[in-house]
Amino acid sequence: MCPDAHSLQSRHVQCEMICPWCKTTVEDDWHAFVGCTVARESWYWVGLATVLQPRVGTVSSLTDFVFDICRSESRDIAGRVAVLLWQIWAARNDVIWNDAHHTSTSIGRTSLDAWQQ
Repeated sequence: MCPDAHSLQSRHVQCEMICPWCKTTVEDDWHAFVGCTVARESWYWVGLATVLQPRVGTVSSLTDFVFDICRSESRDIAGRVAVLLWQIWAARNDVIWNDAHHTSTSIGRTSLDAWQQ
């Protein structure tokens, strides 16, 4: 599990519990990478909606979600997912630490650029 707000609070770290992007939901790892509108739209923008949609509602955790992708998809798709997850996390942290707001388009574009390199 990544150190999202929910995980940090459970370890007695004082931090804001609400998602830094949508400001409406308690942030856990699923919300940070899949559930939040900015994260979800990033999956669509980068062309991975067909990987995302069949798994939403059928897996119980982000860990299961990632393992299922690694087991079921090609190396190319799994690699693109890994890069997207990293870019979502980097953009989320940029909001928190630098007050720099990224759109799903910019996250997707950065993810595609990183994958092509």
